[in-house]
Amino acid sequence: MRAGKHLRIHDAALSELQETARRYEVTRSGLGSEFVRAVDAAVERIMLGPEVWPLSLGEHRYVLPRLPFSIYYRLTADTVYVLAIAHQRQQPGYWRTRK
Repeated sequence: MRAGKHLRIHDAALSELQETARRYEVTRSGLGSEFVRAVDAAVERIMLGPEVWPLSLGEHRYVLPRLPFSIYYRLTADTVYVLAIAHQRQQPGYWRTRK
């Protein structure tokens, strides 16, 4: 993790992670855990260079490989704030009112 940058995850984004993992696990045993590991790996990559990932709908966006999800996050001087773990077919920008 980059020195000086802290990670914060919005409660709603954490709920999205947990709910999606539960749904995936019902679909196929182990798939929920696979999803959580993919999100964890993505967050680690984001933390290595949060400025690198492009802006989309006013927030930085990291697209998960092989999964139809994106992580939307906001940067401040010392924080990476994950706003949403959004399915790419959901309504764009639904998380924008999250503080």
